[in-house]
Amino acid sequence: MTHSARLSVALCTLTLALLLPGSLVSQQPADSTAPAADDLPTLLDRYDRAVQEAHDLEARLEPIRQEAVESSDRLRRAGDALREELLAAYDEHDPGHAERMARAEQIAEEAHAAYEAGDFDRMQELEREAEEIRGRLAEAQATVFARPDITKLVEGYQLQLMARMSEIDAEAPRLLDELDRINGKIEEIETRLRALLATSGR
Repeated sequence: MTHSARLSVALCTLTLALLLPGSLVSQQPADSTAPAADDLPTLLDRYDRAVQEAHDLEARLEPIRQEAVESSDRLRRAGDALREELLAAYDEHDPGHAERMARAEQIAEEAHAAYEAGDFDRMQELEREAEEIRGRLAEAQATVFARPDITKLVEGYQLQLMARMSEIDAEAPRLLDELDRINGKIEEIETRLRALLATSGR
């Protein structure tokens, strides 16, 4: 993946929460096995630390993004137009999309509570529900972002945003690249967690 492409992926992560209700993350094909050395507490600890790293980077990038949008009427109008087009596209493709997004956020909270309580049966139950929702969301995302009109709008907005953020802070490209790396780590750990839960005898 080229440097520009990686930055574009990271910009998607940073801005889709603004453009859509809830967060939307592309799903990578799941590996069918988990390494023997994996155990649930270790993976969950690695996951928590990676998520915290991502949050820290997003916290550093958000003021830059916000200043970029607030300082440019053109960029703000482009973001508003993109938001409206994306919401309309998702509603057209899947009228229940917003409800599924909201449920995905609830599942994350419930899974954390189940882990804290040591209820691994409940964790597996929630993972099955989450897997179904992930499949629906990934299918909707693939369909919507395959539309040439949506692709053109997203790429145009990302280029404008990246350029303005770089003008405000020269560190922005490096931070976006690091955010993309951490998000890749999070996806890898999620894949291993799903494999571990699927094969666990708990």
